[in-house]
Amino acid sequence: MDNATEAFGRLVDYQVGEVTAAATFYMAEIYANFSQALRESERPAISARSSQGLRTAARDAAHPLDEKAIAVHEKNLER
Repeated sequence: MDNATEAFGRLVDYQVGEVTAAATFYMAEIYANFSQALRESERPAISARSSQGLRTAARDAAHPLDEKAIAVHEKNLER
């Protein structure tokens, strides 16, 4: 994820409208897809209490990625 977002960030540096729009769109999608993967990831077979804790941790880890995806899409719309 880091390598891909860095590569797309370098494309944004070209400051070509269509390239910037596409690069920022794909950056936002990377964040959104990783967030979704965290929320939907399989959990090991453990106690219900521990399982709930893992679900909560995954949701909490996914939330900043959702926020980042939204922020990048909003920034793209501003352009």
